Amino acid sequence: MGGLGKTTLAQMVFNDKRVTEHFHPKIWICVLEDFNEKRLIKEIVEFIERMSLGDMGLAPLQMKLQQLLNGKRYLLVLDDVWNEDQDKWANLRAVLKVGASGASVLTTTRLEKVGSIMGTLQPFRLSNLSQEDCWLLFMQRAFGHQEEINPNLVAIGKEIVKKSGGVPLAAKTLGGILRFKREEREWEHARDNDIWNLPQEESIPKGHQNGKKEGNLSLDGTWLSFIEKKLGARGYGPPRIGCLTCLKTLDCFVVGERKGYQLGELRNLNLHGAISITHLDRMKKDKEAKEANLSTKMNLHSLSMSWNYPHRYESEEVKVLEALKPHPNLKYLTISGFRGFRLPNWMNHLVLKNVVSIVIEYCGNCSCLPPFGELPCLESLKLQYGCVEYVDVDVDSGFPTRIRFPSLRKLCIEYFHNLKGLMLKKEGEEQFPVLEEMEIDQCPVLEEMEIARCPVFVFPTLSSVKKLEFVGEADATGFRSISNLRALTSLNIRDNKEATSLPEEMFKNLANLKYLNISEVENLKELPTSLACLNAWKHLKITMCYAL
Repeated sequence: MGGLGKTTLAQMVFNDKRVTEHFHPKIWICVLEDFNEKRLIKEIVEFIERMSLGDMGLAPLQMKLQQLLNGKRYLLVLDDVWNEDQDKWANLRAVLKVGASGASVLTTTRLEKVGSIMGTLQPFRLSNLSQEDCWLLFMQRAFGHQEEINPNLVAIGKEIVKKSGGVPLAAKTLGGILRFKREEREWEHARDNDIWNLPQEESIPKGHQNGKKEGNLSLDGTWLSFIEKKLGARGYGPPRIGCLTCLKTLDCFVVGERKGYQLGELRNLNLHGAISITHLDRMKKDKEAKEANLSTKMNLHSLSMSWNYPHRYESEEVKVLEALKPHPNLKYLTISGFRGFRLPNWMNHLVLKNVVSIVIEYCGNCSCLPPFGELPCLESLKLQYGCVEYVDVDVDSGFPTRIRFPSLRKLCIEYFHNLKGLMLKKEGEEQFPVLEEMEIDQCPVLEEMEIARCPVFVFPTLSSVKKLEFVGEADATGFRSISNLRALTSLNIRDNKEATSLPEEMFKNLANLKYLNISEVENLKELPTSLACLNAWKHLKITMCYAL
């Protein structure tokens, strides 16, 4: 079934630190229905060399690939495979067999037969999510960080989730569609829509925006659904969507290369609410991006933009993203899979002055980030799978401020393997005055640095943090610095392979600590006696601490 998260799981494997350290090179190819040996070999070579090849014959391509992979323990991901021809796979496999012992191919597919043809191991079958997990996904998309929620909408939402059948993409998509709708009748219409009367395999969108579909379109003025049939043309929505000039809600636009499927279709649409623009890797020129006129769409409050593997030249992507400047009314921004060396110049306090949430993920070539600290309304910042060394290095942006991140309440940084610090603080500046939740996960350089020698590390200065999740390695000095977080009510320490004890000083100032969770600290042998002095303490959970 589509939408269960096969590609998402493969991406997590592909970007995992252990995989990155074990395999070289790592290659990601989106296969689709065209399992053509020449095309696939050409794309693999281009991915490894990060450059576009001209027209070459099959034989020289095979030779070049074997030179690149010879004796290498590589990982090749073939995403979304539909090929049922054993000979085609055998031909490609023969070229790939030059790798070292341990070289691996990971395939995602919806077809059992593909698994039996290509697989040497038993396939891993994804099951549907539990109703509870689906509800969490739906709620995250539908309500965001909203604190007060209409209980009637909650009741209707749970009925919608029940109908989603445990498919995560369905839960996320429906939540996104309803994010800016607060009328009960709108939610009831979503619950009672005819989409639920279709067989499940026909009514669930494909997770990778690829699926054999006709453009079967259901419109009621505010609700737009692309129904998968046996998200005709594969990988695209209906052509010439721009002709629907009264259309106000378009949850997802899949960029195509042919006329009628390009981003210029959005030119004259007065879009409201949220839109996710996918497959921006298919954009050829920034002129096409400009034609979308995103900067004029004052009623568009949520914008998600994503690129898929493989990517073109990085310089082209920078120009494309520069041309996709949104209107200053935007509140939610997500950028995923962007491979340019820098993010666009419009990511500043003038254009993003009303943004409350930013997610930057899988942007592995960006060597620096914009000065997010100057955004006045930013409440949530999530950074995943990047390579920058510092977040919010003070640049000459023309916006002098004495308070950095004035509204930020939640900060999450995951899998930034080169991260050394969060910001370079100037004398007399205040930073993170209202930050309540912080999660640092798999940032080994940051976690291994001695806090006393690292003035950019934030623990000593965060007086308002209430919730901290610290994942990965840290020495005694790093743990001691947690005692500076005097407002802390919840602390989660996880996945530390080195620590044998926690310093006594760590808890001495945490008078408000109520919840302590210690997990996967495998060599921890004892707990500090200072824990007994915590008067507010209510809950202790210790798991997988085998030496304790």
